[in-house]
Parts: sequence; structure tokens; C-alpha cells
Amino acid sequence: MTAAEPPRTTSGAPWSRPDALVERTRWLFGLCVLASLLLTIGAAAPALARGGALPLAVASAAIAASAVVRYRRGRAVVACDVVDVVALAAFTAPLGVPAAAFGLAFPMLWSRSVYGGGRGVALHATGVGAALLAATLAGPHLFGTAPVHAAAVAGTLPVMAVTVAVARHLASQLFGREQSRRRDGALATLGTQLLGLTDRDAVLRRAGEAWAAVCAATPGLRVVVLAEADGLLVPLGHAGPFRSDPPPLPRSSFPGDLAVSPEYPVSPTAELTGAAGVRAAWSCLPMPGVPGTVVLMGAAPAVPSEGVVAARSLLNQVSLALRGAEAHEEVRTRALTDALTGLANRAAFTSALDAQRPSGGWALFVDLDDFKRVNDRLGHAAGDELLTEVAARLSAAVREGDLCARLGGDEFAVLMPDGDEADARALGQRLVEAVSRPVLLGEDTAWVGASVGAARLEPGGSPSATLRRADAAMYAAKAAGKNRVDVSSPAHDEVTVPA
Repeated sequence: MTAAEPPRTTSGAPWSRPDALVERTRWLFGLCVLASLLLTIGAAAPALARGGALPLAVASAAIAASAVVRYRRGRAVVACDVVDVVALAAFTAPLGVPAAAFGLAFPMLWSRSVYGGGRGVALHATGVGAALLAATLAGPHLFGTAPVHAAAVAGTLPVMAVTVAVARHLASQLFGREQSRRRDGALATLGTQLLGLTDRDAVLRRAGEAWAAVCAATPGLRVVVLAEADGLLVPLGHAGPFRSDPPPLPRSSFPGDLAVSPEYPVSPTAELTGAAGVRAAWSCLPMPGVPGTVVLMGAAPAVPSEGVVAARSLLNQVSLALRGAEAHEEVRTRALTDALTGLANRAAFTSALDAQRPSGGWALFVDLDDFKRVNDRLGHAAGDELLTEVAARLSAAVREGDLCARLGGDEFAVLMPDGDEADARALGQRLVEAVSRPVLLGEDTAWVGASVGAARLEPGGSPSATLRRADAAMYAAKAAGKNRVDVSSPAHDEVTVPA
């Protein structure tokens, strides 16, 4: 597959020598056109005496402007091609020696060969050849030059055709190298960016940027990331020259096991073809380590092999980063979760208290009453089962947005981010009632109670100070008879717990 024209990647001053290989070649060929134009004008002195000064001046300016515009836009421009043909004819006609224009025509062909597709290059070359022939025939009639046999000019056309073919082949190789360099750069950049990422969403954002870079470096390539949902494969994102957002695709178009299937062709739906804006061939790759997710790649007339290779490398990098993010999240979750009950642990609760402190709220300290008796009578395994049941009841009793945690042993806590003292007492009473119901432990039944202390979060207080005040209120509830709620007050500093 012939390499297509890569997008322009110049940087710095408009006329400085570019760093990118393709742009540097275009810059050099453009200078060759301008230099050849200046050198060829030196052979036009006889034409000035025949009234050819104005056509030469206008044609020279037009050829120079065309070269500059094409370079500045970084792409083939049809209007510039037309200007080249007309201006070259106007430049050649008054010379009297058409061969003198060959030194300008060949640099123009070389310069045009590094822009656009092969068809445009061929049309431009045909126009240039036609311009030279037309100028040769029209010169004697318009400017009184000596007749020149057209065969002498026509004989150079095969050489011109070979020159254009060679130039275009070299340009295609140049485009391919530049595209490969840009794809490798995109993958290298992605690898560097993923090294420090532990957040899944951040990994996927970087992957989206890398897909866009790979598509930009592989003209015509389109990529859609699809995830399985409700009998469809739904687009999660896309990159490349789509006319509109890609539609969901039927699951039946894909093999049964998305995770292990190798690369395989996919028949496009009419909606997908419409979104792509071209009837493309489509190929699908599974995303390693992400079940139910695939990457659909499309291009016309076929998906380029270099695009598939880049996609596989990108997928492997992203899959590895996602596994790392999942492992990091698992470690983080374990570090902030109580292993027995699944509630937040003391570290998570303290952190949440600190974050909530500026906004106010309440901390409720929950201590089980008579839990030791259950442990002593039924054993520690039954005690663990009781703690798990109590945790489930506390979680069910709190409001949405409240945080329930196990601080250790038979101590629990609840962070209530809003509400007044009456709300805190009401929540505490619900917790007492939830815990006080009998618990069936195998063939035995256990009863425990809960003493709850509530303390308001003070903007200037620390999490540990808030917990101490809630703890003191809890002790006050125990001292008052257990299985009840009390709210922190200065008097609680004098409360002691009975043995």
C-alpha cells in the first residue's frame, strides 16, 4: 500500500529549516524551485526585446507564489497546480528556446511529488508537459520567436515521466518513514506517560490521545473502541477521520469469545460506513486483559499492516497499565477497608473526618455492649460472625452519604456530613435499635446492645480530638445504663466507665 501524505508537522519560524524529514525535503525542494526560477530568468534576456517582459514577470511571480503557498499549507492545492501549468506556459513561450525552461520544469515536478497522492502528481506532470508543448507551438505566433520542432520537446516527455515516477516512489518511501517515526513517537510517549499512572480513567485518557496520534500518523486509519453491553458493542471512543460518531454494532457480528479471538475481519453496517464517510475494510483486535472490549480498525481499501502493528503495541501497553491500575486500586482498597466486615477502617474514617471538618457534621462512636460475653460463651468465630452481622445492620441504618467504619474490636463509627443535634440523636437511636435485635449464630442466639456517643465536627479541631469527644459521650451513655445515645458536652470529660 502506497504511503499517503502525512500531515504537516513544522514548528518554529515559517521559513526556518524544519526538523521533520518530510517537511525538510519540501523546504529544500521549494528552495530549488525558487533558485531555478532565478537562474532561468538569466536566459530570458532575448525575450525582453520581443515584448516578453510582462509575461515573464507575471509568470515568475505566479510560479514563486505557487511554491510558497503549497509549502506554507503543507498539502497539495489544486489551484496551485493550475497556476503552475499556466504560468510555466507563459514563462516558456517568449524564451525562444523552450529547452531553457526544462531547468525550471524538473524542479517543479520534484517539488510537487512530495505533496498529495499519486494521481494528483501524475495530473500535474501531464499539465507541465502539455504547457511546454503548448508554449513551444505558441511562441512563434505570440512573440515572433524562431520556430522549434515540437518533437524536440516531446522527446523529453518520457524522461519527464520517468523522473516523476522515481520522485514519487522516493516520496512514498519518505512518507512511510515519517509516518513510522510519528507512530513510534506516539507509542514511546504513551509508554512514558503510563509509567506514573495508577488511575484507570487517566490511563484510558492517555490511550485515547495515543489512538489519535497513531491515526494522524497513518492517513485514512479509523479506530473505534467498543465495549459489550445489552447485546451490542457500544463505542467508548474513536479516532481518525470520521464524518460522525460511530454507531453501536450488533454483537452477532463478532465471535463468541472476544477475549481470545485473534485479529479478524468485520463486515461493516451501513451506519458504520456512513459514519466513516467511506466504504472501508474493517479489522477487529481484542483488548488484552479487558474482557468484553475490542478495538475496531478501518481504512480504505484495506487496513494497513503498519497500523495493526502499532495498534497491537498500543493495546499491550494500555492493558499492562490497566492491570497495574487495578492492582494499585486493590492495594489502596485493602489499606482503607476492614478485612472482617468490609467497612471502612480507622485510617479511612480518620481521613474522611479530616476532609469533612471544614464543612461541619457529626461523628458517632458506637461501642457494643456485652460483646465480651458472647465471645467468652460462643468463641471467637461466633464473635466474628456477630461483628459481621452488626456491620451489615449499621450500614443499612445510616443515611445515604454517611460513612460507616469499624475502628477495631467491637468499636464502630459513623461520619454524618450534615444535620443538627436532633438528626445526630435520631441516627444514633436507629443504630442502637439495629444492633439490639437478636442475632442468630448457628444454633445459638446472641444479644448485644450499643452505646453511642455523638460529637460535632469543629472546624478548628483535629480528627483525633473529635473522636475523643465522641468516645467520651459514648462512655457517658454506658455510664447511664448502656444501649442509648448521648451527645458530647464539657461534662463528659468527668465521666468514667464502670468496671
